[in-house]
Amino acid sequence: MRAYPKIMFQLVALLGAAMAGYLVDVSDAHAQSASCRRLEDTLATLDRNRDFRNVDAAGRDARQVGRQVQRLESQ
Repeated sequence: MRAYPKIMFQLVALLGAAMAGYLVDVSDAHAQSASCRRLEDTLATLDRNRDFRNVDAAGRDARQVGRQVQRLESQ
């Protein structure tokens, strides 16, 4: 009968360790979920931002103006 308390203690310890592991995994998942949500919100904001969407066109315009300035300075 002495083995029964030892087995119960081991079972309780194992159950406690399993619960602790589960809680750690859940908190990591929640943190990752929150990070993903923030990233999605940021990307959606950038997608709605007209200036950000037109950054390529603005770059082309800036290069064109730079070429015109160089040409005019050369004259």
